[in-house]
Amino acid sequence: MEKTTSKFCPQCGQPLAAGAKFCTHCGYQLKTPAAAAAPDQATNTASDQRQATTHSQAANADQAAPNQRRDDVQRVKRFSGNYFAWWLATVKHPTRTVEQTPALFGGVTYLLAALFPTLGLMLLGFRAASAANQATNLELNLTGIIWRVSVAVLIVLLLTLAIYAGVGYGFRRLNDTTGQLTFKAYVTSFAGLLNLGLAIEVLGVIVSLFTPVDSATGLVSWGFLFLLIGAAMLILNMAFVYSVVSDTPQPRWDTFYLLVVAIIALSLALGIFSGLVGGVIGSSLENTFSQIFDSYGNTSSIW
Repeated sequence: MEKTTSKFCPQCGQPLAAGAKFCTHCGYQLKTPAAAAAPDQATNTASDQRQATTHSQAANADQAAPNQRRDDVQRVKRFSGNYFAWWLATVKHPTRTVEQTPALFGGVTYLLAALFPTLGLMLLGFRAASAANQATNLELNLTGIIWRVSVAVLIVLLLTLAIYAGVGYGFRRLNDTTGQLTFKAYVTSFAGLLNLGLAIEVLGVIVSLFTPVDSATGLVSWGFLFLLIGAAMLILNMAFVYSVVSDTPQPRWDTFYLLVVAIIALSLALGIFSGLVGGVIGSSLENTFSQIFDSYGNTSSIW
């Protein structure tokens, strides 16, 4: 009696003999159990490898994150230390060129030169507002106004420094027949001349914390602060003059006439900029201050 089987050919559907390797009806080659298990085993092996790789990458990433943070901290420390060393060297010898100075050092100096006066003004604003509120028994929230004014001052100061650097480089380049000086080198050298002014501005920020404020009116005593502002402006203008005429191997013009024309050009540029600033943000600041004075005026009339 012929032995039956429950297996059928997947190609033609005819019954298959036990242990058959191919269909006797259509010739379809059948997969042996070992051959059928091989792809599954290979798939499982590849899946295990991918999982192992994924876990390894995740572990490496977790381990690399703290290392990256430590490296970033070290870079910041090195940069700050190198910047302070450059700042100190230029304060001791402003006219001495420090070789291979990173351009980023100059950018930091420009930013700080605008930031310190803004910070001092903002501190005085908060102190004056607090004194005025106490004098009038009011609780006016002037924080937003003071922040807006401080941001406007910071932008104006940064643009003013850009005008000084742009005009100075333009005349320095016109006067130098060799044309070897690059804008990056000039800006970094000019920033080195401004570093002494940073020390004065830091002193101004400290003084603003202790400057007397009239408790009855909220007005600030500007005497010593005006001296510091004048000293900082003097250093800025002297740095401009020196940067235009210094270290010019083959000057095209006489130094005296060069300075006359450069100062006139700088004055015109600053005048035009002042007019633009007055037109763009001047009215906004005027409205802001008028609102403050009206509020205090109304309160004083009530009391």
